[in-house]
Parts: sequence; C-alpha cells; structure tokens
Amino acid sequence: KRFAGTLFGSYQGKKYAASGSISTNQHLNYENGGIQSSDYITNPAYGYEKAENIPPKISGNVQSTLKYFQLFYTQQYSLGFERKTPTPTDSLKTEFVPVTRIIHTLQFDNIQKRYFENTLEKNFYKNSFYTQTNDTASLQRLSNRLAVSLAEEFNKWMRFGLTAYIQNDVDRFAYKKDSLLTD
Repeated sequence: KRFAGTLFGSYQGKKYAASGSISTNQHLNYENGGIQSSDYITNPAYGYEKAENIPPKISGNVQSTLKYFQLFYTQQYSLGFERKTPTPTDSLKTEFVPVTRIIHTLQFDNIQKRYFENTLEKNFYKNSFYTQTNDTASLQRLSNRLAVSLAEEFNKWMRFGLTAYIQNDVDRFAYKKDSLLTD
C-alpha cells in the first residue's frame, strides 16, 4: 500500500519572494522472507509451476512500514534602489534593482521505519527468545539556513554573484524495540 501527497505554493513580489511545500509518503509492505529454497525455481521436481504457489519462509502477519514527512520553506527579501530608465515612448519607467538579498530556508524531515511481526517463525530466526517483534527506527532533522547574497543584476563586474551562508542542523535519532519474550 502506498499513500503520497504534496502541497506546494510560491509568491514572487518586487522585494519579497517565498516558496514552500509539505510532502508525505507512506509505504506499507507485507514481508515473507523470500522463498524457502531456491530448488523451487531451479528443480522442476518440486512441482510448483506457478510462482504464487511457492511457499515463503515467513507465513505470518509481517509488515514493514516507511513513513516520510517533509516541510520546506524558503524566503528572500531584496534590498536595493529604484532606477528610472527611458522607454521608446519618451517616458520614464521605474524599476527596482536588487543589490543584496537576505535568504532564509527552513526544512524539517521526519522519517520512520517500522518492522512488525506478530508471531516469530522459529525456523527463520536462529536463537530467538521472542514471540513477536515491533521495531521502529526514526530520524528527525531540522535544518535552518541564513544567507546573504550580492545580486548579479547590480554589479556588472561580478556577474556570477556572491553568497555567504550559515546553517544549523539538529538531528534526533531514535530506536525502539518492543518485543515479547517467550515463557
């Protein structure tokens, strides 16, 4: 099963511009551990002509779930001046010329992977002392970036522009194992 969606938007003004998005992805996968033996494929004596009839290593209710959520927002404010330029109709047109841009970018990611098995297959796991397992690993990341950029439109000697930025990342990792021991 898969569920995914994204909502995004943007704004472009004379001095201010922004764009952002919110995304989510969720995948649910039923696991089977593969086939019990490669002889089911390489040796026709086993008698399985259809792939769906080949027995898997794990036959219980085993699922893995991957969830991903992202929030992204970037904005910039331009500092500059108004310049009047002549037009072909003998009038003056006023245009904004950016000199420096201040840019802020925020990104938040939340990623989670879960593995759930309600009854453990004794033939699949060696030395297992559990009757079920429910493991989750996750990562949360918050990233903030602040930048100052010299605009290319203003300086004819520095057409490539120049940008300096500082960035801060905060990461949080978690692992949760929730298993039941056998009696």
